Amino acid sequence: MNFKNKLLFLNKSAFTMTEIMMASTVLLLGLVGVVSLYVMVLNINDVESIRAKELNDGALIMQKILRGVGGNNGLREAVSFSTVTNSSDISYIIPGGETRRFYLSNGNLYYGPSGAVIGDDVSAFNVTATTDYADISITFSKIHRGKTYSFSFFESVWPRNSIRSWE
Repeated sequence: MNFKNKLLFLNKSAFTMTEIMMASTVLLLGLVGVVSLYVMVLNINDVESIRAKELNDGALIMQKILRGVGGNNGLREAVSFSTVTNSSDISYIIPGGETRRFYLSNGNLYYGPSGAVIGDDVSAFNVTATTDYADISITFSKIHRGKTYSFSFFESVWPRNSIRSWE
């Protein structure tokens, strides 16, 4: 390389400090946007995972109440219902005269006669029963990162061999 070529190389223009700062700022803003979008998607996924689990658990518990813990002798098989006013307890008689019950205690939903826990995170189990029907509502609450998420289920059940009012 001769002296003339060296001078040409030294005279070539490069990026100015202003251009470098502007490019860095644009790149940094883009990177902050991508990271904040990623964090937002992770939070949404976290909340929806909780929601899906609680909805699935709630549907499963409601099916246990309606169809029975072993798939039989649930409220849909009942020949009669009985509740205590303003309580979280329902007793029912299945064909054959055996009495079963569901009740709430300390956030757990229990099934009798065995006393097995069929659900947790239950904040409310409300039962209104007459001789003609029973209205059941279950509310689940889950606290996650300081926020409370609640999910409710409602079902009406008629005793076996009853005549419904719309029939």
